[in-house]
Amino acid sequence: MSVAYFGCVLATPNAFGLLEYKALTDLVNRVEADLSFTDIIETYNNGTHPYFKYLSSILALSDADGDSFCGAMMRILQRFENKYPQAVVSNIALPSASMPESTGERSTLRGRLPQELLERIMSFCSTYDLKVSRMNTDWQFWVCTSEGKKNAELYAFAAECVVFYIASKWRFSRWVVSVSYFDWPSTPATFFYHAFPNVRSVVFHGKSCRLRNFPVIGFPRILPPSIHSLRIIRCSLRGHSVEYLLSMCRNIRSVSLHSVYYGHVISPFARLSDTGDARSWLTMLGVFPTSPTGQFEYAPPSVRRLDLHFPDDPAPIRSTATDLRGTPPLLFQLFPEDPCASEQFYFLWDDKAFPVRLRSTVIDELEVRWTPHMAFVFPRVVRCTGNNLSTLSMFFPTTKHMRDTYTFCLREFDVLACLRVEVNARDVSHVLSSCSTWSSECRLQSGSVLAVVIYHATGPLLQTLDAIDVVAFSSVLCANKLNRQHSLHGRFQLSLRSPGMEADAGPDTLMQSPSEILRTPFQLFFLRLFVYGLSCYTILWYYTLRYLSMCTAYDTVIVALTPLLVALLPVPTENSSVARHAVDFLNSNLTVQMALPALSVWNLLCPSAETFVKLGDIPTWESSRTLPRRE
Repeated sequence: MSVAYFGCVLATPNAFGLLEYKALTDLVNRVEADLSFTDIIETYNNGTHPYFKYLSSILALSDADGDSFCGAMMRILQRFENKYPQAVVSNIALPSASMPESTGERSTLRGRLPQELLERIMSFCSTYDLKVSRMNTDWQFWVCTSEGKKNAELYAFAAECVVFYIASKWRFSRWVVSVSYFDWPSTPATFFYHAFPNVRSVVFHGKSCRLRNFPVIGFPRILPPSIHSLRIIRCSLRGHSVEYLLSMCRNIRSVSLHSVYYGHVISPFARLSDTGDARSWLTMLGVFPTSPTGQFEYAPPSVRRLDLHFPDDPAPIRSTATDLRGTPPLLFQLFPEDPCASEQFYFLWDDKAFPVRLRSTVIDELEVRWTPHMAFVFPRVVRCTGNNLSTLSMFFPTTKHMRDTYTFCLREFDVLACLRVEVNARDVSHVLSSCSTWSSECRLQSGSVLAVVIYHATGPLLQTLDAIDVVAFSSVLCANKLNRQHSLHGRFQLSLRSPGMEADAGPDTLMQSPSEILRTPFQLFFLRLFVYGLSCYTILWYYTLRYLSMCTAYDTVIVALTPLLVALLPVPTENSSVARHAVDFLNSNLTVQMALPALSVWNLLCPSAETFVKLGDIPTWESSRTLPRRE
């Protein structure tokens, strides 16, 4: 069935609103419901999809009509911002300074800017490589009615149309390589599928509002084939799937899924008894061994890096792909069981693992956040990626109920060369005892890396260092039975971080300012050092003047007060509050390599402070330690 059978909605100047947007979305829904997946992909590629035909009709307008159409879209944006000011981050700031409300008056994008100045500004379009769409985190709270949600979708659509028109008018579409959505409402399709042909990275970033609603990536959005990297952070894919989203991305290299709800391919059957039914069901969902266009063989696996940070308390999900634990089905689909032992054969296509776009057979870099669900699925992860995984990063949340699950085995990772662990100080021994099973022969190479990031609790840093078990480090670094007598011959990196600086805290986390790092105890410590130096200077100056017979009564008074000042400043020791406050400035996001010079100076002042050298005798001016080869 041809798309022309369904009709079309085209852009006309000064004639767009909620009714026209509803007509366009209804047309898109009819086309997506009646056409097969192969036909839908074909409409995406040849530009006959109703959404892309509408965008193309914008470019077909004359200059005057195009400016008038863009003025109508700008008025839609302004009306939404005036009606829901709390839902937007800021007012739209585009070259248009004012848009006349009268439809009979010609709108202009030039506004009050002179044409020469605007041309000069747009001549630097080659540096505009990032497109960001952002709304307030709580926009779903302020726009909670059905009418408000439709207005929000219309607002997002109008903004995308304006961006499309501006990019085409000033010819910087080819420079855009990254598109990001921050708490952005869902639109009918991916507007940059043809508009920005060189996009390589896409980010969907959300944050739970006070209604505990996450931004939804609506069906049937499909990303263009040029995508190499995809990041989804705190979003919902209900009614959609990662597999469908990446169905055209044959060169995808990196996929990051952080706190993603749903995202799996939902099975409507408890068990498919006929293989033909399984094939038809998978084909309906865009999962099949040949490309949609039929021009290529089965697309080989391409994902090299996979990040899985699943939420600690996901919404209860029950389907044929889960067990009683409520483990997210996407984890099972990413890391399936052995086909011979699996009863859910409809997740497999011949000898290919399912999903086909996210097959884990060639993944060489994996990053996981340890949750009860990941602890349950981790044996599957080992079996699916053990032969190829070279880099593994594991993040352990600071929750008490998780300590019992910190038991895993890394012995089956044959080529694992880099291991990174982020853990709370009180759980270091539990995690490192399991990490001691890292027995790959790559440990014997100089390029191997063991990186341990410790989040210390609030309070003096020395108490955190005293609580760390040094034996746990030796079990990972040195040769023993657990690691098959393979000692680490590469680098060992140790970092100390304060709470709240986790790697997955997101871009909203703000770094501490220098005024926050230089706290009063830190300033007091250096003040006392200054007084010590002043005392030594006055004594030296006194005896010099006395030797030269130039001592006065004023100098005698100063020297007399010097012992009193020294008496008021007790000598710092390891257990004194001065020594503890002196290193409290390290509870900012500073690593050991940055702290070691300061600690070395403090050891000169306080030789009894042995706590600083308990962590492996790391060289003073180096951040990493190259261990000697043990024969």
